[in-house]
Formats: sequence, C-alpha cells, structure tokens
Amino acid sequence: MDLTRLANLGEFIGGVAVLVTLVYLALQVRQNTRQSLGTLQYTMLTDHSRLLESTRGNPTHAALIVKTSDGEPLDAVEEVLFQADVELFLNHWMGVQQAFDLGLVGESFFQTFCDDVKRSLDAAPAFRRYARQNLGAYPEISGMKIYAPIFEEGEKQGGSGVVSRIRSAKGVPPDQRRP
Repeated sequence: MDLTRLANLGEFIGGVAVLVTLVYLALQVRQNTRQSLGTLQYTMLTDHSRLLESTRGNPTHAALIVKTSDGEPLDAVEEVLFQADVELFLNHWMGVQQAFDLGLVGESFFQTFCDDVKRSLDAAPAFRRYARQNLGAYPEISGMKIYAPIFEEGEKQGGSGVVSRIRSAKGVPPDQRRP
C-alpha cells in the first residue's frame, strides 16, 4: 500500500469518526433536552405545590379565602394579604403560559394548569374579582389563554364555592348560609 492510499483510508476513517461523533452528540442533545423539559415540568409542579401550601395551607390565608367566599369585607391588612395571594397565583400561571408559548411544556401539561385556574376560581369566587382587578392594569397579558377563566362571565356567587359546599355538607340549611 502506498502513501496516497493510506492517506485516503485515514481520511475516510476520520470522516466516519466525525459522522459517528455527530450522531452521538445529536442523541445526547436530544436526551438532555428531554431531561431538561422533565425537570422544568417537575419544578413547575413543585412550585405550584409550595404556592398552594403557603397560601391555602396557611390558616391566615385560608381564613381570607373563607371570608371573601362568604362575601365579608376585608380590613386593610387582609386586603393586602389576599391581593398578594392573587398576584402569586397570577405570576405562577403566567410563567406556565410563557413556558407553553416557548414550547417548553406540552399541550396536556398546559391544559392541566388551565383547568387548575378554573378550579381555583370556582373554589374561591372572590379570587376571580381580585384577579380581574389585578389583570386590568396589564391589558397586554390579560388575553393569555391561561387567564381566560378569569374573564368568563357568570362569576359564581354564594352557594357555589368550596366554603358553601362545606357548609352544605355539614347540614347548614341554605337560608342560614352566608351569601
């Protein structure tokens, strides 16, 4: 074998090695992307759980949800606390919307959060009113799909939220339930 043939063979083997390396790197990037997306979704779920725990799992904040669901007025401090809770949820939901818009979370994951928005609003009817007020200052984001339930008509009043269902289950007659 002469030197030219050896050079050609070496060039061919080098080309195959480069091709194998590119395929390997493509597979690694794909696997890393899947892992990153999984981590992002896990982080969003964990953040959501912590958000629920810090608001609804906190007796002070839970009392605010009950009070607003019963239609009772809030004092100035309670108003600030409840508005902060609403803003936490709105910011969290906006992060999920943005992740979906960027293609970082799938349709079913995103739809789960959209359904959660609706459930949260149905559970605490006053939440919808506060969310509308808050989003009214930001018309550019009010049209996000995840916020659609906030602007749906027919805000449920007295007798439809979690508090009313709890009172109903405890046998409180409808005429003695607070509006």
